[in-house]
Amino acid sequence: MTEVQVKLLLGMVMGIDTPKSLFDKQLHIVGLTHMLVLSGSNISFLVRFFQNIIPTRNVRYFTMSTLIFLGCIPFIFGSEPSTIRAVIMATIPLIASLSSRASQQLHVIILCGLLMLIFDPSYLSSISFQLSFAAVIGIAIFDQKELIVENDQNMAKKYILGTLRTTLAAQSLTTPIIFYHFGSISVISAVANLLVSWTVPLIMVMGLPYILITSQFPQLGHFLSLPLRYIMQYFEFVTVLLSSLPYGQITY
Repeated sequence: MTEVQVKLLLGMVMGIDTPKSLFDKQLHIVGLTHMLVLSGSNISFLVRFFQNIIPTRNVRYFTMSTLIFLGCIPFIFGSEPSTIRAVIMATIPLIASLSSRASQQLHVIILCGLLMLIFDPSYLSSISFQLSFAAVIGIAIFDQKELIVENDQNMAKKYILGTLRTTLAAQSLTTPIIFYHFGSISVISAVANLLVSWTVPLIMVMGLPYILITSQFPQLGHFLSLPLRYIMQYFEFVTVLLSSLPYGQITY
């Protein structure tokens, strides 16, 4: 595997921060830096992947099944603090969705956020927490249309519209925070997320057994890496291509 592919694999699956490189700068330009770690957004994409294979469309059963799946994630991908926090931030909107009223959903989200700060006040100064919390609130406010009860059977259309809607909703409140902390924002982030978000759950689902098997059976791991490498090559291609476009980032 190439250096970029190893970086993607270790970051998405294991949450390991590898040395900075040109690819990190390209990710920042297109607004995909959050995907290089085991973050709330990656967990959300993994949850969306799981939701698409659940046979039922009963809202409560659907939600409870997803919550059980989220509870298993720390046992599968490790129980690092960043992973636990990501799972909690992904769980909050699901719990809130059990209420049909947007105001009640916001109350649940704010209450959970306050409880997390009481448990560890240092979260308040964490950029990761600020972005995750802002994204969850943005989705609760602006992404009210329930994907799980849509009747449209066109899966491609549902994916495109759902991903774009959720991305824009999350960015509505995270963009000011990013601009404040980093002095720049990506104007093509929504497009980049739309093009590569489908690869995140596949890299996570395929990457974990690859890492485990390769550590014991290198030859078998090499065979299993073939489809995984093609997916990561696509992720890298989109990132490099979009980062080369002029005026893709606004700085001050």
